[in-house]
This record gives sequence, structure tokens and C-alpha cells, in this order.
Amino acid sequence: MSFLNDLLKSPARDASRIGCSTPRLSPDGSDTDEDHLSKEDGQEPDGELLSSGTLGSNRGDISRSPSVTPQASNHRKRVSEDATQFAMSIGRRVRLRPNNVEELKEIAEMTASQQNVYLAALIMRNQELVELIQPAEAPYQVPASLVAKIEKYSFVLMLDPTISAYSDDHPCTQLIEFFHKYPGWGLTSHITEDPTKFKAIVAIIRKEFVTLRNLIKTKIAESIGKETEVEGTYDSVDILTLCQQIIAIRGKIAPKVKPSLQLCAHIAFLRCTFLSMRSSDGKVPRDFWPKGVDTALETIRTNKKGDAVKISDVFTRILTQDREIHGRANVEALVTDPLTVDSIVEAQEALEGCTDLL
Repeated sequence: MSFLNDLLKSPARDASRIGCSTPRLSPDGSDTDEDHLSKEDGQEPDGELLSSGTLGSNRGDISRSPSVTPQASNHRKRVSEDATQFAMSIGRRVRLRPNNVEELKEIAEMTASQQNVYLAALIMRNQELVELIQPAEAPYQVPASLVAKIEKYSFVLMLDPTISAYSDDHPCTQLIEFFHKYPGWGLTSHITEDPTKFKAIVAIIRKEFVTLRNLIKTKIAESIGKETEVEGTYDSVDILTLCQQIIAIRGKIAPKVKPSLQLCAHIAFLRCTFLSMRSSDGKVPRDFWPKGVDTALETIRTNKKGDAVKISDVFTRILTQDREIHGRANVEALVTDPLTVDSIVEAQEALEGCTDLL
């Protein structure tokens, strides 16, 4: 009885000692709580009571074992579903393409560290794309002083009797070679090596030669006039007057260009070629300069094997024929030395052009 009284008086102390709940006693003093022993310890209710040390050890092992409760799993699932739904909502709001919406959903399901790595990769990729984008360069403005030199000396070159060809890039190449002698005018080696700047300069030179060819051809067409009653003659402008009209095209910017015997002979050659290619309506084909003029010049040089005296005789005969057809202008008093691009360079211009070489 004293043992039962002690148990009834201090159930909590004994329960803590044996590591189980307080037993319920029947009126006769027997233990009616069949579950006071821990079933986790592998003992049946009617088995021997485990020692407090063994039971405590097992309870400690159970408390330290990892476990995932259904509540935690459901919570993570709800968070993932919420992030996916939010990604879809944002994708629709900003009107992303379907494939981008799917990618956004995948990003939403990533961990925070994975998202940071993904964002870093996107930033790096954007930096690479920005480096590939080259800003448009401002168009190069050719200096006005160089443009003035181009207009002047392209005209002088077109009226140079020693020119080898009038079309394509032949005169352009000759003029560039001439400008290289005077880098102070603006066409320096630095400019030549810069593709953008050199291309802009060449474009101006080509355009100027196209303009001059058209103007000269127009003057020749206007000079022919109508055929007279005398067969083979025309009511046209004589060769000296035609030369003066052509010189007047750029007379203000190239005042030193004057008519010469050789220039008259070459203009007579151009007019002769024009007449040979002219159709019944008075027009010539578009290939007048390359297939007409330049081909004829090449034929003359080939037939005479480059002999300057024999070539000069050919042009003299052409000039004589022109005077018989279009009027006998007084060309005997003209200077015999033609004006070339080299001879027209004034002392001051030559000094300015050579400053880079001093």
C-alpha cells in the first residue's frame, strides 16, 4: 500500500523517470494503461519494462532522424505552383511570346541561386551583343579646299591632249596620282589609307569627270549644226570657237587653260568620233566615251606602235579635215605647247601642296 500511495502522490516524478505517461490503476491496484510502454521500443504492453537509460537512448535516436512531413511537402508544392502561375500572369501582362512565357515559368521554378546565375548569363550575353553593335560613323566631309582642287584639275586633265583615256577610272587614277605629288592639298597618305575618307574623295572625283564628259559631249553636239547644201559640210561652229566654248565650262576656276594647236586637234578628234557614231536623230550611244573615243585612241596608239611623231601626224590630219568640214579657223597663231596638269600648277600652289614634304 505504501508503494501505491507513493505512486499516487508523485506520478509526474515517476513518469519522468521511466520516460512514459502516468499509468492508470484499477481499483484492485493493477495497471490498466496498456500503452504506457513505448511501442517504438519494440515491446508489447505485457513485456518487461525497459530501463530508463535504454528508453532515453531510443527516444533520442528517433528525435534526431530526418523526416519530411506531408505538410512541408505540400507547402513547397504550393509555392512552386504559385510561382509558375505568377510567371504566366506576368508573361501575359507584358505580352511575351509563348516560348518566352515557358522559359519564364522555368526560371520561376529555379532556386534563388540558380536564378542569379541565369540573370548573370543574360547580362553577359547582352554585353557581348552591345560590343557587336558598331555606331554609325558620321559621313566624312571632304574639305572644301580639296573639292576646289578636284574641280580645277579634273577639268585641266580632261583637256590635256596627252590623256590616254577619257572613261571609266582612267582619268580618276591619273588625277589621284597627280594629287599624291602635292599632299598639302589634302590627299595625304593617311587619308588614302582610310577606306571611308578615300572612298568619299574618289566618289567626288568620279562624279566630276562624269559631269565634264556630259558637258563636253553636249558642246560637241551643239557645235555640229545642220548639214548644208554642199555635201559633207555643216553649218557648224569652227574648231577654235568650239575649243573656246569648252574651255569656258570651267574658265573661272581654271583661267590658265587656253586653246592650243594640240587641244584643237584632240577636240577635232572627239567631234569626228561623235559624227561617226551619231544616228539619224542626232544622238550618240551611251558608250560614246568608252567604245567610241577610248577604243579609237587605243587603235591609233597600237597602229603607230606608240610613236609620238606618227600619232601627232594622225591628229594633224584629223584637224585639217575638221577645218574643211566645219570652217577654217585661224589655228596657226595658237601656241604649240599644250597646257597640262603639271604645267598649270602655280608656284604658290606647288609650295602649299609640298608643305608636308619639307
